[in-house]
Amino acid sequence: MGPDEMHLRVLRELADEVARPLAIIFEKSWQSGEVPTNWKRGNRTPIFKKGKKEDPENYRPGKSCLTNLVAFYDGVRALVDKGRATDVIYLDLCKAFDTVPHDILVSKLERHGFDGWATWWIRNRLDGRTQRVVVNSSMSKWISVTSGIPQGSVLGLALFNIFVGDMDSGIECTLSKFANDTKLCGVVDTLEGRDTIQRAGSVRLQPRKSTVSWAASKEV
Repeated sequence: MGPDEMHLRVLRELADEVARPLAIIFEKSWQSGEVPTNWKRGNRTPIFKKGKKEDPENYRPGKSCLTNLVAFYDGVRALVDKGRATDVIYLDLCKAFDTVPHDILVSKLERHGFDGWATWWIRNRLDGRTQRVVVNSSMSKWISVTSGIPQGSVLGLALFNIFVGDMDSGIECTLSKFANDTKLCGVVDTLEGRDTIQRAGSVRLQPRKSTVSWAASKEV
C-alpha cells in the first residue's frame, strides 16, 4: 500500500464505483494545473539485489524486466549462427530513473511538441515530491526528492523513454533499449565494423557522463 493505506485490491474490486469520482478529481487537477501534495508522496520498499545486505547501495527500489534482454539475445544469436563475429557493449545507466534532471526533461517535452499546459502539469507533478523508506512496519522520515521521475507508473516510464529517446541519434550500429536497459551490438568482421561500434560507444554515449558507465564489453 502507498501512504494513503489504500490497498490496490480495493481499487480493482471497486473499479466501476470509483472510476467516475476519480475521473472528476483527475480532470480538476488537469484543468487547474495543480497536483495535490499527497500525490507527490511515495513509499519505497527496497529489494535486495546482491552483495552485502548491510549496504544500502545493494538494494533496488523495484523489480526489473527481462523482455529487452531476451529480444536482444535472439538477434545476437541469429548473427552468431551465421558465423558472424559480433561485439556487444552493455551500458549501465546508474540510478537511471532517480537522476533525471527535471529541467532537461521539460525542455525535451517542449521539443516534442507538448503544449505549455501539459508541460506545466508534468513539472508540477515532479516538483515538491517526497518519499520515505518502508520495511515491514518501520518507516523513515519524509525526505525531499529533487530529481528523478516516479517509478512503477505509466507516466514515469513514458517520461523516461522521452528523456532517453535521442540516445540512438547518429548511432550506426544496433542499439537496443528498454527503460534503463541499453545495449550496443555490431558485426565486427571488418575493421570498419569494429570502428563503428567503438565510435558509437565512446563518442556518442560516453559524453552523457551523468548516468553512463561501462558494465561489460566482450565478443559473443
